[in-house]
Amino acid sequence: MSKKWKRTFLTIVILFLLGPNIATGSFTSKSVSWILILTVLVIYYAFIRSFMSATTVVTFEQFEFRFSYGWPRTRLPRSEIVSHEIVEISGWVGTGIRGISGGWLWRVWGRSCVEIRKVNGKRLVVGTDDPEGLSQALNR
Repeated sequence: MSKKWKRTFLTIVILFLLGPNIATGSFTSKSVSWILILTVLVIYYAFIRSFMSATTVVTFEQFEFRFSYGWPRTRLPRSEIVSHEIVEISGWVGTGIRGISGGWLWRVWGRSCVEIRKVNGKRLVVGTDDPEGLSQALNR
């Protein structure tokens, strides 16, 4: 995800959270407005920004998908992977960590995903900007 998009997203979040207060003039003092701005920034960096980028690591022993701060993350031993395939999912499914039928979705953005089938029959669908590369790495 580009830095320009991250700045745009931060601006949208700040305007969305502070916009109604600014529009109605409901800031009673300057200290309250700074408290609100700082609160929004803390929420953004603590919760929202952590889900704006992710890293996928495939080793001989395991598959790992982690969000930008290293948490939350999911690890899956390679011995538990039965199969995988590249899939396109709807944008309506959402982003982040979601329960889907038969398993979990871990996604930042985009529609390209790799669906991993596990030994227990469940599936793990991970979003990626390089589904072919991830699929090749899982084939090794």
